[in-house]
Amino acid sequence: MVFTTECTGPNVAGSEELTCLRTFVSDDCDDPLLDVERAIETFGGNVDAFRGVVRVFLAYLPDAVAALSKATDARELIPLLHNLGSSFGTVGAMRAYRLSRAMEARLRRGDTQGMAESAVLLQAVVRTSIEMLRATVALDHERPAGPPHCV
Repeated sequence: MVFTTECTGPNVAGSEELTCLRTFVSDDCDDPLLDVERAIETFGGNVDAFRGVVRVFLAYLPDAVAALSKATDARELIPLLHNLGSSFGTVGAMRAYRLSRAMEARLRRGDTQGMAESAVLLQAVVRTSIEMLRATVALDHERPAGPPHCV
């Protein structure tokens, strides 16, 4: 799936960083959308523990996203993006992790240019990550042998 967004207007034209952010949701991105193998390894290979954390994360996510949408300034957004990014990293949602971290870093620098576009991109990545995580939790088999599984 490709979730690219056209960027127009003087606030985003020529922004190298925003171009970089857009790659987080394109097929050209080096980061996997979801890296289940890496995430399971952080749980010592315990698939059941990983699935349990994913279930908790999926239950927590709607409230976290709602809090993001209600935030009115960088002071409110920074800790929300930080916590959400950490959670994405824990469950292996690597593009959402990197995008939320990039948005957090930009806000910490006082750079709010293009944040609306970044938020749209994050929503697209989150939606797809949720679908994939739900499918992962529903799997009844152990992780496959062989190289790390990246989606």
